[in-house]
Amino acid sequence: MENMLKTFQEDLGSISHEILTLQQQSVSMNLRLKNRQAVRGELSQFVDDIIVPESMILNILETPVTEKEFLEQLYVLDHKISFVKEQSFKDSRSCQDVRDILEKLKLKAIGKIREYLLQKVYLFRKPMTNYQVPQNAMLKHKFFYQFLMTHEREVAREIRDEYVDTMGKILFSYFKTYTNRLMKLQYPFESLFRSQQYALLDNACREYLFVTEFFMVTGPAAQELFNSIMNRTLTMFVFSSWRSGIEVEGRRGEEERRIGEGERRREKRELPTEPKFCGDGDRHVLF
Repeated sequence: MENMLKTFQEDLGSISHEILTLQQQSVSMNLRLKNRQAVRGELSQFVDDIIVPESMILNILETPVTEKEFLEQLYVLDHKISFVKEQSFKDSRSCQDVRDILEKLKLKAIGKIREYLLQKVYLFRKPMTNYQVPQNAMLKHKFFYQFLMTHEREVAREIRDEYVDTMGKILFSYFKTYTNRLMKLQYPFESLFRSQQYALLDNACREYLFVTEFFMVTGPAAQELFNSIMNRTLTMFVFSSWRSGIEVEGRRGEEERRIGEGERRREKRELPTEPKFCGDGDRHVLF
């Protein structure tokens, strides 16, 4: 009986050791599983970030820029270009394999975006065009300009300069014509000046909001860009208001002078003349 109990005790010790070994192996296997899952997640994300799917290539090359699919794939292209640029410091072979493809897609996208934005700017030049319509269309695709600023600043600068030049001329021509017609109206100068300033304020506020949102500028940069557009118009406003004020005051003075002369002539006609009498003896009878 003693030997049997001793053998049983040894077997229990062996089983306990095996259980402990199995626990250690389980912990080790669980740790390896977690590590592999983490590596798999990172590797899957890396592959997703670096591969260039056929759908993206077709949309960038063939889809019009106004379509939703082009804009969606442009976001993806922007992300992949930035990702490959970050990985280039690690000298990854996979990044080198896709760099040329992404570069060609980037150039194609830049060309299509440039053509589209310039066409929208040129629409401002058509007579009787409500320039707020193409402005709203540009705001819907403001990521286009952001893409240019990130990947091709020279083209972005070209778009901005073309817009500044075109919009500056349009606003100057519009307000010059408006002011000339306004000052021909027979209203008090104060009323004309109020209408002129209200139109300027309304258009200037709209323009400032547009340039800050589309061109992504704030503070002094936004003020400088706004001044580049409105400078000629504001200078014309100051000069025309001063000149129109002088002309209106001159016309008002001339009108008051004519009224004054008319009143003096009327008063002169109404003054009694020297009385004439029938004779020296009858001074109460007047002719």
